[in-house]
Amino acid sequence: MTIETQGRVPAEPEKLQDQMDESRSGLVEKLQNLEHQVLDMVHDASDTVAQTFDSVKQTVGQSVDAVHDAVKDTVASARHALDIGHHVREHPILIFAGAVVLGFACGKLLPRT
Repeated sequence: MTIETQGRVPAEPEKLQDQMDESRSGLVEKLQNLEHQVLDMVHDASDTVAQTFDSVKQTVGQSVDAVHDAVKDTVASARHALDIGHHVREHPILIFAGAVVLGFACGKLLPRT
């Protein structure tokens, strides 16, 4: 007894079983290949994300260090600029002359009582 399948040559049950087994094994192989491709893509994406994270972490660390150094330099410059004792030691004649001029100006501007 033969069965005719959708316009194909009549096939015997054993032949049909063999064709089904071949189709099944072909599908299994294709699914395994697809699974490997998906796993490779996920692994590559994971590596890319990890590299990006490391790069961002390093860049942020460098930025924090740069800001820290800039603030430290600014504070040191401000301390130096406001260090009156240092300026008096470095330029005593200018400080004395400035004090004389300031005293003269105050004497002229303030009313006498």
